[in-house]
This record gives sequence, C-alpha cells and structure tokens, in this order.
Amino acid sequence: MGTSTAFATFVGRREELATTRQLLSASRAVTLTGVGGVGKTRIAEQLVAHLQADDREVWFVELADLAEPSLLGNVVATELGLQAPPGPWTNSYLTDYLAERPGLLVLDNCEHLLTEVADLVSAVVERCPQIQVLATCRMPLGIAAEVVLQISPMAVPGDLGALDPTTVGQVDAVRLFVDRARNALPGFALTEANTAAVSEVVVALDGLPLALELAATRVRTLSPEALAIRLHDRFGVLAHGFRDAPGRHQSLEASVDWTYALCSEEEQLLWARLSVFAGGFDLEAAEVACSGDGVDRARVLDVLSTLVDKAVVTRLTAASSRFRMLETLRDYGLRRLGEAEGSQYWRERHRDWAAGLVDEAWESWAGPDQASWLERLDAEHANLRAALDLSDQTPASAATGQRICCRLQTYWVATGQLSEARMWAGRMLAHPGGADQDRAELLVMCAFMAAMQLDLPAASALLDEAEPLVQALDNDVLRGSFQYAGGLVRIYRRDFRGGLELELESVAAFRRTDDRFGLLRSLHSCALSLGFVGEVDRATAMSDELLALCERTGESYVRSHALWARSLKAILDGDLELGRTTSKQALELSWSLRDQVGIGLRLEGLSWLAAKEGRDEHAVTLLGAAAAVWRRLGVPADRAPFVGAADDVVPHRTAGPVELPEQYARGQELGLADAVRVALEGIEPVAPGASAAGVANLAPLTKREVEIAALVADGLTNRAIATELFLSDRTVQGHVQNILRKLDLSSRAGIASWFVRRTGAADPRA
Repeated sequence: MGTSTAFATFVGRREELATTRQLLSASRAVTLTGVGGVGKTRIAEQLVAHLQADDREVWFVELADLAEPSLLGNVVATELGLQAPPGPWTNSYLTDYLAERPGLLVLDNCEHLLTEVADLVSAVVERCPQIQVLATCRMPLGIAAEVVLQISPMAVPGDLGALDPTTVGQVDAVRLFVDRARNALPGFALTEANTAAVSEVVVALDGLPLALELAATRVRTLSPEALAIRLHDRFGVLAHGFRDAPGRHQSLEASVDWTYALCSEEEQLLWARLSVFAGGFDLEAAEVACSGDGVDRARVLDVLSTLVDKAVVTRLTAASSRFRMLETLRDYGLRRLGEAEGSQYWRERHRDWAAGLVDEAWESWAGPDQASWLERLDAEHANLRAALDLSDQTPASAATGQRICCRLQTYWVATGQLSEARMWAGRMLAHPGGADQDRAELLVMCAFMAAMQLDLPAASALLDEAEPLVQALDNDVLRGSFQYAGGLVRIYRRDFRGGLELELESVAAFRRTDDRFGLLRSLHSCALSLGFVGEVDRATAMSDELLALCERTGESYVRSHALWARSLKAILDGDLELGRTTSKQALELSWSLRDQVGIGLRLEGLSWLAAKEGRDEHAVTLLGAAAAVWRRLGVPADRAPFVGAADDVVPHRTAGPVELPEQYARGQELGLADAVRVALEGIEPVAPGASAAGVANLAPLTKREVEIAALVADGLTNRAIATELFLSDRTVQGHVQNILRKLDLSSRAGIASWFVRRTGAADPRA
C-alpha cells in the first residue's frame, strides 16, 4: 500500500472521517476532492486503518507516481496480487476477479489519470456488486455513480490577539501545527507568549494541512513570531519539506505546481487573472474583468466551473453566487500573473470593473434597491479598496480613484466608514493635475465627510479650496453639492440662518438637474434648517414634498431621515404618539439599510421621546447607545450631526449621563442590534452582553464567531470589527467566511438577520 509521509499521530478530521464512512455505507463510489495538500490521502489512510482493524478487505492503490495512463490496470492488478494479463489490459480482467469478492478499493491521487480512472471505477461499480470504491482526487471523476465529498482546509482560530492557549489549542489547525512542531522541536508548546503568533501562522496558511506541516519544521530556526512575519513570502519560506514525502509535497510551491500543471491553458489564464480579486468575486465580475486574450467571455462560466471542480476556486456557500480562492492559491496566481506580459493590464481591468460597479450603484441609488446595493458594495469592499490602492499608484490612475471615491460617498456614510472615506479622498487629492471637475467633486465630498465628523475647520478649508473651481465650472450638480456641504458646516456651527440660505441655494441648483438623490438630501437638510429657525409651515411643506418624492421613487435612505425630522416636530408639538410612530418607522428603515448615522440619530430621537414621557432610565440608556454609535463613527457624542444643533430647540432632559451613569454605561455596552431592539420594543435593555452571549441559542457558532456575528449585525465592516476586537483584517474575514459557511448564508446581511432572529431582535427586513 502506498502512503504519504508517516506521522505518529492523526490530528482532527473526525467529522470528515465520519461523513466518509456514512457515504460509503450508502454509496458504491465516493470521491474525496479538494485542493492539493488539504489531507485527502491522510483521511483515506485513516479510514483504511479503521476498516482493516475490523478485518475488512481493503486494497490501497497509490497512483501519484504513475505517469503512463495505459499502465493503470497493471498497477491496480499488482496491488490486488494479480498477474498482468497475457494480452492487452481490459477492465474486465479486474472486474472478473472482483465480481464475487467483498471489499473496498481505494484509488489515491487520481487527478492526472482522470479518464482512465473514471472508466475503471464505472466498470467496477457496474460489475462488482460487493466492491466499493473510494477515490482521492483534486477534482470529481465525473461518473454517474459517484458521490463527491469536498475536503476543506482545517478550522482556524478566530483571534490573533492574546487568547487562552487552552482554547486556541483545541482548534484543529493549531493542534496539527503544534503536533508537527513538536516533531521538529521536542518541547515546543503553545504558550500565552506565542499563541497569537501561532494563530496568525495558521490563519495566513488558510488551515491547509500540508502548509502547516511544512511551516512547523521551521520552528527549529524561527520563533512563531518570526515565522508569521516571513509568511508574506510563503512559497519561499515553505520550500523544503520531508525527504520521504512525495515530490509534489516536498514544498508548498510543488503542491500548487502539480495542480497548475493539471489545468488547461484556459484554466491557468483564468486562475492568474482571478487572483486580482480581493475577498471574492461573482461570475459577472469574472466575465467583465478576466475575459479576452485566450479566455472568451462565453467560456468564463465553463472554465470557472472546472476551477471549482479542481478546488482552485471555492464557492462560498451552497446558496451563494460568490467565489473565492484560498490565499495560498491566490498568491500563486498573482505570481503567475506577474510573470506574464501585461499583468498590469489585468489589474487595471479589475480597477475599471470596480469603477463601473460603483458608477452603476451611484446612478441607481435614489431608488428602491438601496439595501441591495449596500449589501453588494459591502461584499465587494476588499475589491474596492484594491481598486483605490491601484488608482493611488500613479497620477494617471488617480482620476479613476477620484471618481470611485466620489461615487462611494453614500455607501461610506450609510455604513459609517467616514474615516476611511476621508483617508482615500486625501490620498487621491494628493495627486497633482487631473480634471478640475473631478478635483472639485472630490474636495466637496471630502468636506462633506469632514463635516459629518464635525471636523469643521477641515471641512471649511476643503470648501475654500473647492470654491474657485465650482465658480469656474458652472455645473449645477457640483454647485448644489457645494452649497449643501457648506450649509451643513454652518448648521453645525449653530448658524441656522446662514445654513438655511445655502441649503435653499442647494435645492434650487438641484431642481435644475436630474440628480434625484442630490435634491432629496438637500430638501431634507433645508426642511430641518427651516424647523431650527422656527419656520414650521415652510419646513412641513418641504418635508411633505420630500416624503412624496421618496414614495414615488422607492427611496428609503433620505425617507428615513425625513421621518425622523417629522418625529422631532411631533415631539416638540407634544404629539407623542405621532412622534413614537414616526421615530420607529425611521429607525426600522435605517436598520434595514444598516445606516449607522441614521441609527444614531433615531436612538437620540427616541431618547428625547422617552424623556418627554418621563421614562428617564430608558431615555438615558438610548442616549448611551447613541453615544456608542457616534464613537464608532469618529464623531464627538455631544456634538453629533444635527443632534447638537437640535439641542438648542429640543427641551433639555430631566436626567442624563451624570444623573444616571449606570443606565448610560449600559446603553454604551449594547451592540447595535440590541440597541435597535431596545428602542423598537421599548423594553428594559438586557444585561451588558447578554444577547450576544446567548451562545446556547447560537449553535453552531463558536463564542468568537458569535461575537463577530453580533458586530456584523451592528453594521460594522471587517476593518471596524478588527479594530474593535484587536484582530487583523484577515482573521475577521476568515471568521465571517466560517460563519457564512456554517449557516449556509451568502451575505453579511444574512448574518445580521440570522443574529437578530436568534437573539430576539425584530429584523425590519423580515
């Protein structure tokens, strides 16, 4: 029996072993598939050991070194103890021998003999009723009787911070690394000092067993911390394996080379081009960014399908239309792309695809599909960052980056990524030259983001720089955006009359254009300003116009803000029932969009309502929850957008954080999902962390995955979650992918909905 490198211990894979045995109990032919080095052979060997212990007849045939397909039958016959036939080999020679025999035939490493193995297995299944076949292959055999079990990389830990070594040490990928490290360096142990570094190593290597075993040998000369740092060159670091291992397992690169060599030219080209995607992609994106020059667009679906079969590309979940590559395979693809002529061209194609996606989202924003667009852009966040990063590399590319920045502004505001928006805008503005129109738009957008964070000196300076460009260009959309941002700055400085003047000019400018979203948000700001200066009738009329336009277009984002403004007026007028109804409607809409700014404002509004009703503890709890939102957005809690201005006209509370510090602290500790639930249901908040800690009701997620799911439900991006929990972006991304896989979901919105359902919160989208 041919075997892989022998180790004294077999680590993990209990679920895969049990599933394989279960499939073999009901099926005649089972194929274990997966990327090279994922452990297919080890699982087959372990299964064989169990079966042989039960005195079952098992034949294990190692095919990796067989280069001549016509000799397949001879190799199998030799393993079975048969003499080679006197004439040409036929499958019937084998099937006649096995026809009345019971047993399991294991064919290991079949990928380079796919057609011959498929024919052989079909014949055995058809003619040998007591024989079962277990094959290991990097792709399915493609026969009717076959049941395929794809073997995934091992589970990785969910934290790169200082976790308990006992907890981390129970994760399969860590267990394997530590076990093999002890073989290389007796006495090696997982400690509080190295747990974070070991976790980083196994996450960086995707939990791929071969990579983990190769990395473990390096502990003879490198500490886990040093090893983690060097894994940016994973193929160089993991270049030397065990002398008794098969050639394809001598190094990480050799393993991937084996897979690459089994791919057609079309598959190799698409593999390399798909590596430009960060964080995943869908079929349409692959067709747009990767087709041409050897891969026709009409062929992308078929070629992508074969890459999925070969485990080069992974479908995120059964219900998902998104795909990704393990970082090891993506890194390999990028290297291949870099070796080819025109590699920059494919990166630019990816950037242009991202720019086109953002253009489409911008043009469609003021309509009924806002939630879908936010979900789509959130899924592509890593790709958008990659496109912006490429745009930042040369002045010639900066124009595309400027356009992407400007047209992502609604996404960045709705998802609370104001600081990131300003960072990218600042980098694009640093490039000299470019069209005046593009620069003016970006200056105004950046000023708007600064104003939203109440960085008013920066906002004013940006507007001052933009003003001569706006004046010279004579573009009503640009002028309307400029006046809108300027009006916000004045309002936040308590200059309500001055702010109103600019907002009225903004409305007038947008009425001369077909920019619906620009008009809607200017109408909203103008209506609020009118209310602040006491022109209630004009404010009401403008608010009515705004809501009618939102209803007509199916727009939700501005509508939620308009309903909030209406709720404030109702509270001031003493119509508390109307204030409650409209506040809740506004909050439900904001939650459905995961609009961070909107949710903060709605929590503030319901806090005012509770104070008017004499429910001081509830009011202060919601005030604390709102303060937590502002903190995440980088906004001073006491001067949040419009809230600080509204404090001049809304009656002061009878109690606040000073009077009720415990309630305020409790509100600050509520996650976004819990805060929304408390606000909507009007009930006393749960104890800090109680909802998120309801782990017994949140199987099959681990404690850390529950924590991540709660933050996803709070509307945080991977970067924000990483900052909150002191993790790396890659670790958070791995957690999110694990959650999607375990729950068979396809999007972050799905995680949020699942979480609020399981923790008792009412998901407004349900």
